[in-house]
Amino acid sequence: MPRQLCSLTGVLMCVGALLGDAPSKAEEPPTPEQVNENLEKFSGKTVVFDRMELSGNVQEGPKRFRFTVTSPAKTVFKSPPEGKQNMWFGSEGKDESMAALVRTLKPDQTYPVRLTCEIQRENKRYIAIVRRIDVAKGELAEEKAGTDINSDDQSPPNIAIREAIRVLRSHLAKAKNETDKEKIIEAIAGLESQLNRASTKESLPRLPRKD
Repeated sequence: MPRQLCSLTGVLMCVGALLGDAPSKAEEPPTPEQVNENLEKFSGKTVVFDRMELSGNVQEGPKRFRFTVTSPAKTVFKSPPEGKQNMWFGSEGKDESMAALVRTLKPDQTYPVRLTCEIQRENKRYIAIVRRIDVAKGELAEEKAGTDINSDDQSPPNIAIREAIRVLRSHLAKAKNETDKEKIIEAIAGLESQLNRASTKESLPRLPRKD
């Protein structure tokens, strides 16, 4: 096993032992469908939806941008919600970083994305507040017109690092001891730094996390 993967496995084992919950198998992140059916459970929590499709046809409301997204299971989440849809996806506001991303999208196209969202209740509905959008490199119009992109973001080491970060964040949410939290935060920061050094793919643009 490569040294890099061994070190990541060691991190997960140490954190699991620290919290008394050493995972034999990484917990699967919730799907949009699971969140939609258990909104009270996920209210106030941050979740990551991977392999989503974002429509470039973004609606601009008075307070926020409203997104149409499709899950890997091909469930379409629209705004306003339709049918059994109990939540919709939108920005917290219309700040410049979000507006800059929206301007790069073409209304007649869809984009493969990873969405980091915070589930919030608003009146009788829930909103998946989009805190961060990771767009695959080369998917935006101006990038396709540029030079060829050789990305190793999905190489085995990078995938392992991302999985380690995800599991550590899951443990962080459950940790009660401040010392444990500090150690986990430090481990996450180290892995994120390692990922940034290793990856040749840059998210476009990255919205700031608000933990």
